[in-house]
Amino acid sequence: MEDDPIKNRDESLQRLISLLRSIEGNQVTLIGDTMLDRYHHGFANNLNSTAPVPVLKITRSEESAGASAHIAIGLTSFGMKVAFHTCVGQDSEGDGVLRSLKKSEVDDKNIISIPDRKTLTKIRFFGSRESLLDREQILLQADRGPNEPLDREISSMLTTNAIASMNNSCALVISDYDKGVISEKGAQ
Repeated sequence: MEDDPIKNRDESLQRLISLLRSIEGNQVTLIGDTMLDRYHHGFANNLNSTAPVPVLKITRSEESAGASAHIAIGLTSFGMKVAFHTCVGQDSEGDGVLRSLKKSEVDDKNIISIPDRKTLTKIRFFGSRESLLDREQILLQADRGPNEPLDREISSMLTTNAIASMNNSCALVISDYDKGVISEKGAQ
């Protein structure tokens, strides 16, 4: 008899919930790179007349906080207190990340908003043939973000603040996408 993946997943989630309840009241320190995930969905019925690429007719778009912000939302949804140390740019994408965190009740007091910096944004385009395929597939991913490295002083400040919050934490989570929040020295 084969393992039932749904049953296994449910059992794993129950064990995780039990573990989290056993450490209730404690805090998790989270430090890492944050991005905005943006998704565009639609129909790709035609090819471009000047190149063999699909033309996507966008029917809906959505966005959510990604990378370390996604982890913060997940931990908070389990009832954990999260000391979240990251940065975003002072731009509409950074505002989108902050709105998503606020909606999920993630404490944002340790998030640094950096003037004149672009927030890393991963834009994904999904499409299918209208009335032909039920399942979309990714057609393209585009990354938009800062062209300059993160200031080492900001990385150092985030690391110092995260280390200070460790006194009240039961765990440390590092989410590194090599975008500058976690330096080699900071990781050590």
